[in-house]
Amino acid sequence: MVTSLLYDMVNEFFVPFTNFPPEDKKILFEQFSVLFDNAEKSYNTFKAYGHIENNDKVILADGGYVKLDEIYKYYINSLDVNADPQQLVK
Repeated sequence: MVTSLLYDMVNEFFVPFTNFPPEDKKILFEQFSVLFDNAEKSYNTFKAYGHIENNDKVILADGGYVKLDEIYKYYINSLDVNADPQQLVK
């Protein structure tokens, strides 16, 4: 959903992007969307917690947050993880 909204925004408001062939749009957007998503999470984290010294929280895409020293908990109940969560986050 967010990716679709982002694509619509870029396609409508960034005129050079609008003029690219569809295959070029796809390649550019796939590379751009990951960087944009990371930048947006960083911005939202700074906006929410930037005034807190030694903040250890990072805002996730769903609006929730995870503490950096407890990030392994994010993977504990995942069906896709087949390794020790403590080792994955190192």
